[in-house]
Amino acid sequence: MNARTIYIVDDNNEFRQSTRWWLEGAGYDVVDFADPTVALRSLTADGAAHAQACVLLDVRMPGMSGIELGGKLREQAIPFLFLSAYGDQEIVRQAADEGALGYLVKPLDIQQIVPSIEAALTRAAEIRKLRESEAQLNAA
Repeated sequence: MNARTIYIVDDNNEFRQSTRWWLEGAGYDVVDFADPTVALRSLTADGAAHAQACVLLDVRMPGMSGIELGGKLREQAIPFLFLSAYGDQEIVRQAADEGALGYLVKPLDIQQIVPSIEAALTRAAEIRKLRESEAQLNAA
């Protein structure tokens, strides 16, 4: 995996496909999932390989909410942000509590998504470096 890989987890096929098309046009490698359970299995099978990517999560999906999936990704140190039609404060708070690096409200355009992804990737890299430094300090 490279740092330019974006994973989309959203049960809306039309949204997934159009977002994929826009992101591929912006130079990202994109993998998409309709089912959050399948996404979780794939992303956590080798979390270290996905730690430099970014996952875009819908909030409300059947089977597992994006909030729940985000918490599981956070445990694996996989960076994520939310793209959702729901922007009420309680959902945004829950997303932040689970470690989301961003939250965008649908409908979106590519000018909104790319800067948020780049900021999330930069922030995720900073967090990774801090965790590595902490591990080195603990080992010393």
